[in-house]
Amino acid sequence: MEIAILNHVIKIVMKMSWVDSHFFYLAFENSVCRHYVTEKFWYPFRKLAVPVVLSRAALPGLNIPSDSFIGADDFANAQDLAKYLIEMSRNEKEYLRFFNWTRYYRKESVIEPSERAICKLCELAHSKIKPGALTIPDIHNYWVKGGQCIKRFAWWKLIANRSKIKEVEKKT
Repeated sequence: MEIAILNHVIKIVMKMSWVDSHFFYLAFENSVCRHYVTEKFWYPFRKLAVPVVLSRAALPGLNIPSDSFIGADDFANAQDLAKYLIEMSRNEKEYLRFFNWTRYYRKESVIEPSERAICKLCELAHSKIKPGALTIPDIHNYWVKGGQCIKRFAWWKLIANRSKIKEVEKKT
């Protein structure tokens, strides 16, 4: 699927196998929650594409280099983000800086993330809880009432930019 943004055609990744031929991957989660990332975020790293996330708010504390992905919330609007993506896709030197992480980290392609999670869960089940480790007795309360998620993140971003969108529509 292709869409035109600012008179440029950008291919949108609809199937995971297409990631190999794209510079960026829109890794938008259903929710923006602290420490909540899924395979949508990790997959492009395995394919050496740059993930674009809705918000950086979920990632602090996960030891992910801040220059290895793009946060949509770093931009005033979708148009500015699109301009940046186009600029980066045309500037090899700047684009390659998103891969500085490969000097310090390695990507694994043999074990799928879900299989790794199951292995880790099994390890945790058979090990003793270390002193001082964080335990969450009520995970539902932690996620729902604990303020871990930014409610209506995408909705509020759209409302905040609605006046700007109307201004652009009037000019065109």
